[in-house]
Amino acid sequence: MTAGSEALSVLVADDHWLARRALAHVLEDFGRMLRLVEAADGSEAIERSKTRGPFDLIIIDLNMPGGEPFERIAEIRKNAPTAPVCVLSVSDTREDVMRSLRAGAVGYIPKSAGPDEIRRTIERVLAGDVALPQRLLSEENAAPRPAARPIGRADAGVEDLTPRQRDVFFMLGDGLSNAEIAERLTLSSNTVRVHIQAIAQRLNVRSRTEVVLLAAQHAERV
Repeated sequence: MTAGSEALSVLVADDHWLARRALAHVLEDFGRMLRLVEAADGSEAIERSKTRGPFDLIIIDLNMPGGEPFERIAEIRKNAPTAPVCVLSVSDTREDVMRSLRAGAVGYIPKSAGPDEIRRTIERVLAGDVALPQRLLSEENAAPRPAARPIGRADAGVEDLTPRQRDVFFMLGDGLSNAEIAERLTLSSNTVRVHIQAIAQRLNVRSRTEVVLLAAQHAERV
């Protein structure tokens, strides 16, 4: 990410001070002045999301004390609707990834992730992408899903997609970013965005996040 004159405003919520310090260290590498607001439990996170914004990014520990975790994510999203929420968690289960996405998160960082993976996830989220751990969403981490992948009755809307839109849809379900999809399909990033917009219209959803959620749910079923 290139350096900029505006501060990067981030709320980091984790009950362990060492985790907050580690995230601050990663965020300092983004080449922008850092405005960091910290919270040590869920109640503080909710309060500070409401009173200390606006934020460019919110990173929240899924498992800290202070309320039900997924309700907490939804509440923070209400308080700071323009700030993307990235979940940090010791859990590496697909169920927690999916529930976090349904609650309003657009990024998920396992605490087992190294600095480079954390940095890439934050970069994607700040760029407006949905960043989920691909290894938790895909059985085949290295290869795209085939275009002829079977579609069940529960996914009737997917049947209306064009073959290229299906390619994009399946890759979204596997956790790939727009740039990774563009590279694999030999397309421009803008063309991938156009395909995602068309997919959203055909599936009657309003955002890329909802498209990714449907794609991940479809991948679970098939």
